[in-house]
Amino acid sequence: SEAATVYYTIDGSRPDWDSPKVTRDGVRGGAAPVEITEDRTKLQWFSVDEAGNVEGGYDPDGTSRKGLNQVTVKIG
Repeated sequence: SEAATVYYTIDGSRPDWDSPKVTRDGVRGGAAPVEITEDRTKLQWFSVDEAGNVEGGYDPDGTSRKGLNQVTVKIG
């Protein structure tokens, strides 16, 4: 599997190139956790491989949510 950069939002907005990125825990570590503090949060994300290919045909500059990954996280 290739390395990828993952951009995400937790405020309900569409992720784009200016969104936060998932970071790594050290050189050989996995992804650092994304901190979620609300009781119910919609996590939305897309990934880009090292060649610049965006996963699922998602367009970070567009308005469509086609190809966008999302999950609702409920705490408690």
